[in-house]
Amino acid sequence: MDPVIALLLGLVIGAALGAAALALIRRGGPAGSADAALVAAERRWTDERMHWTRREGELAAELAAATATAEGLQRQLGGSQQQVRELMERQRSEQASAQQRERGESRVLEALAPVAQSLADMQSKVTDLEHQRRMQHGELSQQLRSATESEERLRATADSLASALRNNSTRGVWGETQLRSVVEAAGLLQRVDFDVQSSITSESGTGRPDMIVRLPGGKSIAVDAKVPFNAYLDASAIPATAGDAELARRDALLRQHVKAVRDHVSALGDRRYWTACRRAPRW
Repeated sequence: MDPVIALLLGLVIGAALGAAALALIRRGGPAGSADAALVAAERRWTDERMHWTRREGELAAELAAATATAEGLQRQLGGSQQQVRELMERQRSEQASAQQRERGESRVLEALAPVAQSLADMQSKVTDLEHQRRMQHGELSQQLRSATESEERLRATADSLASALRNNSTRGVWGETQLRSVVEAAGLLQRVDFDVQSSITSESGTGRPDMIVRLPGGKSIAVDAKVPFNAYLDASAIPATAGDAELARRDALLRQHVKAVRDHVSALGDRRYWTACRRAPRW
């Protein structure tokens, strides 16, 4: 029950009891009865007043406790409201920070967009270059294989030619062919400007030079294309990157070739071809 209502109810009951006692006195009953009734009424009034006084104290205490509780709850409510406001403020601050961060990230992404496009273009160019490099590498590998095969064929041909040139008759035919190619490249005609394999008679006897070339003024000269070649072929087979022993052997073969050429020149000189040629030029 509300403490105020209870207090008012007590006052009303006390007033009612007082009015009842006063009415009894006024009716003029017997003196003893009136006194007894008055005493009884006063006692009841006193008891009732004490009761309501205690009740008033209890209600006051309850009211004070309720007031204290209400004040405590009010303080708690104020604290809770403050926490709610702080929480809402923090949320708004966090949302503002998040929005600011998102705007910053958006600006960064916008600023980096050209860079990203440049990187994408560069990556595309790198991919194209890599594709071209692979294609060129494949073509180069094919060219290297072709060059290697050509080199092998050339080496085989050179080995075959070297083997053939070791034979004196084959080397003689090769020398005659090269000599004829040289004079024809110079514009000379066979049987007009030169003859091949013509027999002549000199002071040393009958000879057969590879070619007799007719010179202006009625002069002529005998040419022999055969030369020693074996030592030179052996020296040419030794590479310049060989060891010291092989290089020494190569030098010895070259010296041997020089000696063989000199001996061959001396042998040709002993044939005295110029004595068989009319008006041979003098050296």
